[in-house]
Amino acid sequence: MISNPLFDLLDLRLIQRIARAGSLSAAGAALGLTPAAASRRLAVLERRLGLPLFARTTRRLRPTAEGEAFLPHVERILAATAEAEAALPGGTGALSGTLRFTAPATFGRKVLAPMLSGLLAAHPGLRLDLLLTDTLLDLVATGRDAAVRIRPTPRMLSNSNEALREACLAGLGIGLHSTWDVGEHLRRGELVALPPTLGVPEQLGIWLVFPGGIAAPARIRVLTEHLVQAFGPIPPWER
Repeated sequence: MISNPLFDLLDLRLIQRIARAGSLSAAGAALGLTPAAASRRLAVLERRLGLPLFARTTRRLRPTAEGEAFLPHVERILAATAEAEAALPGGTGALSGTLRFTAPATFGRKVLAPMLSGLLAAHPGLRLDLLLTDTLLDLVATGRDAAVRIRPTPRMLSNSNEALREACLAGLGIGLHSTWDVGEHLRRGELVALPPTLGVPEQLGIWLVFPGGIAAPARIRVLTEHLVQAFGPIPPWER
């Protein structure tokens, strides 16, 4: 029996996050650690191993040669752990930890947030950290597990969908909006739908994305399944 292992799963997750983000503070934040706690944990691990895993510069942490050799094993262990947890009887009902994801502000507030109560009810040990922003974030650098994104159209772009909608309601021009956003205004006659012209698509895809390179954690798979069921073949705003 190993009474004093060199590292535990949190150590491995920290190594994985640092390698992906290049930032100790971002890696620590993704795991619920303060920068000081993450730094201490990495220092203790490197001291136990007797070698540096990351080279420190003024702006980023980069894996050393030893770190590069160690990383594939870290990824395999974490992927195997996730698969083992998912294979346990009732495992998907015993999820724990924090799922950090992001979504467009208006879509997240009006459509996504009401859907998540069922997910939390089904998994009492799961916590959600939902960041609503119209900024296209780097998931790795910001420590986000996943993002809901709506494929943009090149004909009308803005970092505030709500501002564009309000401008249309004020009669300031024509805008391209999704029915989930303006359906109530169409029903009340405050806006009028125009036929698509000049190649403007009638539908925009809604995607759930997450960093590649490793097996999706169980909490991401559960979120995916929940959203697919919640949206269904006919989205809720068209029912």
